[in-house]
Amino acid sequence: MASVKKFAIYALRVVGVLWILFCIPGAFAVDYIFLIVAIPGLIPFFIKVSSKATKAKIDPITLQRIAREKQIYSESVDIMKNTKSIQTFLQRFSDVERTARNIISLSGGFEQFDNVSLFCDLLPKVIEKEIQSAQALKTTKGRKDRLMKIINMLEAFEREDYKIDEAISAQQHRIFLILEKDVDWSNEKMPDISFTKEKIEKMIEERAAELLNGRGGSL
Repeated sequence: MASVKKFAIYALRVVGVLWILFCIPGAFAVDYIFLIVAIPGLIPFFIKVSSKATKAKIDPITLQRIAREKQIYSESVDIMKNTKSIQTFLQRFSDVERTARNIISLSGGFEQFDNVSLFCDLLPKVIEKEIQSAQALKTTKGRKDRLMKIINMLEAFEREDYKIDEAISAQQHRIFLILEKDVDWSNEKMPDISFTKEKIEKMIEERAAELLNGRGGSL
């Protein structure tokens, strides 16, 4: 709204200058009364152009609420920057988004926040701390379980922005690569899908028994 007003004032000034230029030749050629006619062209130059948007007046109680929300926002950002826990990081980011929305609403839209960049910048750092903690565990199972827990928490987090989605996907891929190197999958329990003569005969007998029982017969 402020930019529209500024544009209108500048447009009036241009029109004013053109009007003055039109009147000056007439003043010399016909009558100096044309100089008086030119005066309206000066009026736009006395209208003040504000460089900043005028903020709406906010009552003291609302100002107090904004101050409280800003304090929570600031504390949450500090915790996000210093925590070693992805769970704490994600919880605090939810607080950051909530308080930012409250501040914007209470201030009438004059406050702005770039929470997406904040998340994307800090996420790799907290993931690095989590990876270091996981790799410090003594057993392969402990390391695997810890890293899988991080992946699952990232997967469950609601992603409202594509940049956040990309940042999370990148960190999940990073952890999967570490899991691939760290876990000896040859020692992991896998389902027995081998077939022997005995197994096949047993499966045939069991299937035949099911069919006969369904028809009221028996083996």
